[in-house]
Amino acid sequence: MSIELKPVSELPKIKREMGSEYDKTLKEFLDSENKYAEVIIKKDIKPQSLVSSLRNRISKNFKGKLRVRTIQGKIYLEKI
Repeated sequence: MSIELKPVSELPKIKREMGSEYDKTLKEFLDSENKYAEVIIKKDIKPQSLVSSLRNRISKNFKGKLRVRTIQGKIYLEKI
């Protein structure tokens, strides 16, 4: 046979970082003294996808504290 089965007593724990990389960035901005910041995209991410993800993270974890805005094709964070 090309495969075989090995019995295990339990499944291994998933090693995954809790939270989002965006949460870290949003928290850093919130803790900074800046009122506004431009978001620079370093990976191959569509701007509209990033805005949607940021809005989702803000609504879950930073509601009433931050706002994400798109102005002239650039993405900005704003403290409320």
